[in-house]
Amino acid sequence: MKLAVPRLAIAPAIVLTVLAAGCSSGGTPTSDPTPEPMATPTSAPAETSDSGNNQRVVYVSPEFFVFTINRDGTERRRVAGEGDAAISGGVQARPIVSPGTQRFPTVYTWPTWSPDGSRVALSRSPGTEEQSVASLILLNQGDPAEITLHTTQRGFVELVAEGAFHYTQWSPDSEHLSVVAPQKGGDRLALFDVALDGGEPFEVSADAPLYHVWSPDGTRILIHRRESLLLHDVRTRETVDLDRPSARYRVPAFSPDGEEIAFVASGDGSEHLLARNLASKQERSLWTVRTHASFAWSPVDADLMAAAQRITTGTFRHDGIELIDTRTGKTRSLFNGAVTAFYWSPDGTKIAVLVDGPRRNSFAWIVIEVDSGDVTNLTPFTSSARYLTNLEFFDQFAPSHSPWSADSSALVMAGGITPRPAGLSRIWVLDASGETEPQAIAEGRLAFWGPPGDWQ
Repeated sequence: MKLAVPRLAIAPAIVLTVLAAGCSSGGTPTSDPTPEPMATPTSAPAETSDSGNNQRVVYVSPEFFVFTINRDGTERRRVAGEGDAAISGGVQARPIVSPGTQRFPTVYTWPTWSPDGSRVALSRSPGTEEQSVASLILLNQGDPAEITLHTTQRGFVELVAEGAFHYTQWSPDSEHLSVVAPQKGGDRLALFDVALDGGEPFEVSADAPLYHVWSPDGTRILIHRRESLLLHDVRTRETVDLDRPSARYRVPAFSPDGEEIAFVASGDGSEHLLARNLASKQERSLWTVRTHASFAWSPVDADLMAAAQRITTGTFRHDGIELIDTRTGKTRSLFNGAVTAFYWSPDGTKIAVLVDGPRRNSFAWIVIEVDSGDVTNLTPFTSSARYLTNLEFFDQFAPSHSPWSADSSALVMAGGITPRPAGLSRIWVLDASGETEPQAIAEGRLAFWGPPGDWQ
């Protein structure tokens, strides 16, 4: 398959900031993980369902190569990157530009797999054009040839976040790719919809901050651009301003059935988290927002939402988590304490919560059962610099780079578990039940869950 995609900035996903600056903020850990000797994979991971057992981890190595690996640390396969690292097979990207003709070695990062497992989008640097900063490339299952989707040239804006040249998010049907990247002139970010049937990329919106999410049926994109809330139809390419302005949140949300959206808007002299029925346009106030809200619908229950408010507007840390009945607006406290990020498990039974760790610049993972409120403490850790970008902007990255395995049995992270100073980062698989110890399966900077089975 060959895409007729011009080398524009294609950007449908999230816009984190207009500046090519870091995402860290006061009160949030920013150090790299700790150095430890490379672990030997154990014989088997924690027992999981069949669907979870064949889901592989995708990670970025210290050299910025991309690999997939079994969750028990076996059968590592290189997806992109040069070198003589031992591998057991799999596709290896074939660069458009020969590495020998470049001044700097080619590095790859931020892999994002399509939901059907047939394609992966990656950022590479240097880009595929002369003197370019980076390119977004696409690899198809079974074909190592790189397809260039977007190239970033030197300009005022070169990154969407610390260590990220692009942000990419697939439509649920794997037919469209949304990307946030610098525009051609490099003076601002833009959101584009790329149809993977050979069509031209379409610029949906521009400016920043810019965040978005796909509808469950893949036909619409809900966009929060600066203070405006926009709804884009990918079939008609029409974008409607819903006239519900607010800057007190980042990412809007679709209900899991696609019938409603959630956002923050002003009313009665204060800001509220609202649910809006797309068909009737009727709205319900769910929660009063005092500072800045982050929220996410349950992936399986349209009547249940998790929400948190920042302790102050100038920090990434939130003051606890509330569960909201979206029919009645009734709330109950799920967790009391400082929270940096939270992620629904795919089956909707648990929420993984990132809390403060025991030492400065450290975090800890806990898992909370939604029904009972029971808490399982997993592990304290120090995040790698690249993985920290994911955590700080968790509400945008959750649809595209969730730490949860598909069967809701495990988490994956990049960092260190010992209290020693900054150094090499390792990839860890965490048993969500807490019954087995965290398992180091590789050294790396970033880690997510990739496609099921082998990617050949």
